[in-house]
Amino acid sequence: MNLYLKVGVEEIWLIDPRIITIERYILDDDGKSFWFHDSIKKR
Repeated sequence: MNLYLKVGVEEIWLIDPRIITIERYILDDDGKSFWFHDSIKKR
């Protein structure tokens, strides 16, 4: 995620197709870290 911070990415989605899960991380207001926003898991 540090590389994404350096290039200005504001949102990251981590997708695991094996268990069909998506986690979303959003850039913090200070622009120095990402925080976990939410996740979606298909049942």
